[in-house]
Amino acid sequence: MPVPLLPLVTTAGSAVWNSCINAFNSTFGRTMTKKLEGQQLAHQKELQEKQIVAQFEIKYMRTMSQIKLQQNNQELKLGLRQNNQEFKQKLEIAHQEFQDKIVEYQYQKNRKLQEFIKTVNTQIVKSNQEFKTWLFKQQKKVQIELSEYNQETQYLNAVYQREIALEIKELDNWPLKNYPWQILQCHQGINPIPVQIILAPPEVDYDRFENINSTSKSEFPKVEKRLAQYLKNFLQKHYSVENEQRPTELIDHAWESNRFAGGSAVKTIFSRLKSEPIVLIESEVDGDFINIQLAYWGGRQEVSPFYKTIISHLHYPKIIYEFAIQRALHWEVNVKQKLLAQGISEQEINQEYGGDNLLNLQVYRKYEQEKLAGIEFERHYKTNREDFDKLSALLGAYHNIIVGLFTDIHYLIHTNLSPKLPELLPELETEFSIDQRLADELLKMVVESYIGSLRAMEKDRSELVPEFAVDIALNLTGLSNPTWAEQMLDFALESWLNSRYLSVENGKEKFDIVAENLLPLDREFMAKVNQCMVSSDQGKNPSLINSTFEVVTVNNSENITDHIQEIPSPKIEDLGNGIELEMIYIPGGIFIMGSPENEEARNSNESPQHKVILQPFYMSKYPITQNQYQAIMGNNPSSFEGESRPVEYVSWHDAVEFCQKLSSKIGKIYTLPSESQWEYACRAGTATPFYFQHTVTSDLLNYNGTYPYGNAPRGEYRRETTDVGIFPPNAFGLYDMHGNVSEWCQDIWHNSYNGAPTDGSAWESGGNNSYRVLRGGSWSDSSRYCRCAGRVYSHADIRNNSRGFRIILSVKS
Repeated sequence: MPVPLLPLVTTAGSAVWNSCINAFNSTFGRTMTKKLEGQQLAHQKELQEKQIVAQFEIKYMRTMSQIKLQQNNQELKLGLRQNNQEFKQKLEIAHQEFQDKIVEYQYQKNRKLQEFIKTVNTQIVKSNQEFKTWLFKQQKKVQIELSEYNQETQYLNAVYQREIALEIKELDNWPLKNYPWQILQCHQGINPIPVQIILAPPEVDYDRFENINSTSKSEFPKVEKRLAQYLKNFLQKHYSVENEQRPTELIDHAWESNRFAGGSAVKTIFSRLKSEPIVLIESEVDGDFINIQLAYWGGRQEVSPFYKTIISHLHYPKIIYEFAIQRALHWEVNVKQKLLAQGISEQEINQEYGGDNLLNLQVYRKYEQEKLAGIEFERHYKTNREDFDKLSALLGAYHNIIVGLFTDIHYLIHTNLSPKLPELLPELETEFSIDQRLADELLKMVVESYIGSLRAMEKDRSELVPEFAVDIALNLTGLSNPTWAEQMLDFALESWLNSRYLSVENGKEKFDIVAENLLPLDREFMAKVNQCMVSSDQGKNPSLINSTFEVVTVNNSENITDHIQEIPSPKIEDLGNGIELEMIYIPGGIFIMGSPENEEARNSNESPQHKVILQPFYMSKYPITQNQYQAIMGNNPSSFEGESRPVEYVSWHDAVEFCQKLSSKIGKIYTLPSESQWEYACRAGTATPFYFQHTVTSDLLNYNGTYPYGNAPRGEYRRETTDVGIFPPNAFGLYDMHGNVSEWCQDIWHNSYNGAPTDGSAWESGGNNSYRVLRGGSWSDSSRYCRCAGRVYSHADIRNNSRGFRIILSVKS
């Protein structure tokens, strides 16, 4: 193998190479050093020059920077001042906004807090109402049950007493023709036991009257027979023995007055008939006076009977003379004056027709003249059968009222039955036309007796008393003197407060305190209070009470399940295309329909005035407008165009068709109002010619102002309809009830109110079916036709530009 030669070569060559390099570096190094030193000097010189230039530049830049900085400082200071002002403004605005937000927040919190407090209070009130409602219902229930238990116990006690009395056969000084056992056996096993009415009438001396002589005396029946017949007719009609609620039985022609009478007779009868309810009415003549005594006991467990003089010193000769005077005055007006108008001489009339009427007139005229001169003494007049008949009827009315009163009191106390007599009093009152003072004295006794009986019932039946009292008050509103209804109503409110353990506060009326403490169960009571106030015109808004109630729903266990706020707010129906129909709630009540004889510009077809009782209903707030009619009927027949004007040029049949189509569309039954509904809604609790009171002007309604009412000045005659709702409404919130357009009613036309319904329904029997009633007057009518009571008629097919209509809706719908 051959030996490598390269390393050996490399080692020898490197030594040579290094020697060459060192020689070169020695020569070149000297040269380079010189060059470097020269370059270094040049560079230092250049550097110094540049440093000088740089120093100048730096000094210049420093000067310019200082100038710029000063400018910037000035600008900054100016900017800061401006920014400070803007910031302050913004800060003030922000602060104000913040304060506003705080106030709003506090307001919202306070409102929510108040709402919360109100909600809590409402819940507390509702809880209290629920408890009070439950409590009063339970109290009433217990009182009724206890009363029924007492009645049953008393009935059993009466049965036992009757059985004992039947065992006693001996009779000493018995004042009746009927024996006790005959009376006791009649009604065994009957409950309630009929009230026995025993009549002991007076004996009137007819010979004292000048024209009653021996030949004519037989023509006059005994007053006992007359009174017995009056009483028999009255009881048979209203308190018959067949009546399941208030049975009575009249025992007449049974009094043995030749034995004994008065208190001794009452005690004797009571000793044998104490188990039976008895009303004994006894009359006696004392000279020129009649006194009426009454004994009453309710049977069962009375210790002693009630016995009292009810009517004292009734001067019957004076009364019969007053009837004779009335008869003479009536003859003068209705006979003599009419004969004079026919041309008959006064002398002939006096001779042929005068009789005792002429004599009585002469005595009466002379008495009036001497009375003016201060000379007064008793006069005697000629009387006849007619005068006696009226006296008998008057005495009969006394007996009927007194017997009805105590029969009512008996069944009120023993069977919790509301009295019947108050609704009969308006008719019975007519018998006292001779002197209203006689009626007032008797009615005062009636009202005080009812109040006294109800006060006694408050001890164990306080929850029932207010209902009885308000029922009596409501029926007394039909009397000519409103005092008696007001007195009973005042007691009704007082008894209500007593039942709630409330007292009358100083400066507050009882009505106001009652209104502040109503419960749902008081709805019916307050509705009757409301009706009484409307009827007696005491100035309360008839719709006031109806907006204050809640209705409580009760389940089968008598637990209150929920509250439904029942505020009689308007009903608003959507007819489409944004057109609405607003119906106003009209509370039920009683009113006197028609106009009084002294009302200016009245018509005889507005008579006779009569009481009407109405249930609540809804009535359109305005007459039906053109856009409402168009929405339902698809056309607008009006001659005075305007969407908000009342539709006119419609017949009665058109109005009925509108009601039918509206009922089909809405699903409720709409009709035209009855006459009584229309007038009741128009009056809104008033009894004056207009709901604006006694007169009107063109500023209050759209009518022919050239024919004003009463002393009112002449006004504008617009000669066309106007938009509905621009004149003041009545108390119910109804507009245009007077004027604008006459309004169709449902009723057939009748020339008077004789036989008219008294329940608010339309009168659709009798008369001519082709003629229908219009009410309220129109833009073309004089003021007399715009009155509340004003009424006209037209053929049901006739149309003109002064006739429109409004509609009603039943509350049940």
